[in-house]
Amino acid sequence: MRRHIDQGQKAAIAIDFVHGSEAWITEREAAAVKANEARSEAAKAQPRADGKLASPIFLTQLRAGIPVEAGGGPAGPPPAVRSEDRHEERTKLADISGVSPRTVARVLSIQAKSPEQFERVKRGEVTVSKALADNRLRTH
Repeated sequence: MRRHIDQGQKAAIAIDFVHGSEAWITEREAAAVKANEARSEAAKAQPRADGKLASPIFLTQLRAGIPVEAGGGPAGPPPAVRSEDRHEERTKLADISGVSPRTVARVLSIQAKSPEQFERVKRGEVTVSKALADNRLRTH
């Protein structure tokens, strides 16, 4: 008997494929390096409040990859992934899987909140709507 897969399964399979592929990892690492270099160059060019350029210690920390704030002290956690990047990823995954970006976003949400539910969606044991409802019930 032939079995068709639903939209949620298509999205889950595409997410697993793309996130697990070496090309995706390489692409994300290259994008992160490029973004870090751009931030580093921008920070080097920023004068401090007293009009001087950044201190040598600050520049050394930047070159070593140590996160620092504009004042020269250690930085907090790295910034979250930009909204445009998330949108681009959802659109790419939607094109690959043949589903809407909204379906991809819902499946990514399930994956982040409950990897077990994500696997159930991927296997076709539960729909995206049911998995989201189950996650909401467990969190409240």
